[in-house]
Amino acid sequence: MYHGIANFPSQVFVTGFFDNVLSNTIGVLLKGESNKQQALFIRPDIQLQFGEIRIFFSVIVLLMIVLSILFVLISTRYLVKPIVKLTEATKQVAKGKYSVELYVKRRDEIGALAAHFSEMAKNLEQLEEMRQEFVSNVSHEIQSPLASIQGFSKTLRSAHLSDEQRNEYLSIIEEESRRMSSLSKQLLTLASLDKESEHIDKSTFDVAAQIKQVLFMTEWSWREKELAIEMDLPSTIISGDQKLLHQVWTNLITNKEESKEQEMKEQ
Repeated sequence: MYHGIANFPSQVFVTGFFDNVLSNTIGVLLKGESNKQQALFIRPDIQLQFGEIRIFFSVIVLLMIVLSILFVLISTRYLVKPIVKLTEATKQVAKGKYSVELYVKRRDEIGALAAHFSEMAKNLEQLEEMRQEFVSNVSHEIQSPLASIQGFSKTLRSAHLSDEQRNEYLSIIEEESRRMSSLSKQLLTLASLDKESEHIDKSTFDVAAQIKQVLFMTEWSWREKELAIEMDLPSTIISGDQKLLHQVWTNLITNKEESKEQEMKEQ
């Protein structure tokens, strides 16, 4: 028996399987009726084999294309779905609806982006609540002196008032006007802080000397209200913005004077 294919060398790259040569045949011994020995050699049909191989590779390529398309579709949906959620959430935030919850359970960059977006939405919601509360408080604070000014202004139009009553009403109107001026200054200070939060001019200075300076500057105000202030301030060196802290001490002292005067009036 002859087996030419079995004699091919065992190497990584073996060629010659499809050559039309004797080594690609198998031979067997045949004996006829007359005991005459003959040999039968069998060789594969190369053309038929190549046809089957083409069909085989075509099926493999087709399967690869179908699997690739499915993989791309699944991957795209996996990647695009959270982005679509983020887009919808962004539209909701743009409309003023900050209570947005994103259920994106991923540990990649998209998951981190969704977590940061949710945190941003919560912060915006808190800021919106604070803004509404602030506007409500400011409206209430401004409405009170405005109502007093309007009421006493109408009263002053009456001719049946003594000079003492007129002076009293005028002093009340003047005091309420000062109160509104103080509120407007505070609002301007808050607005400047929002715009210039990153431009704070820090320096080292004696805060005790600054407080004494503010007290001296407002002396006429609290002496006019018959108030006495005792100072025993040790020298204290701090680092901060002198202008902003000067406004802080001025507001505190002015508010304290107003509250003290109100208590005296009530008594």
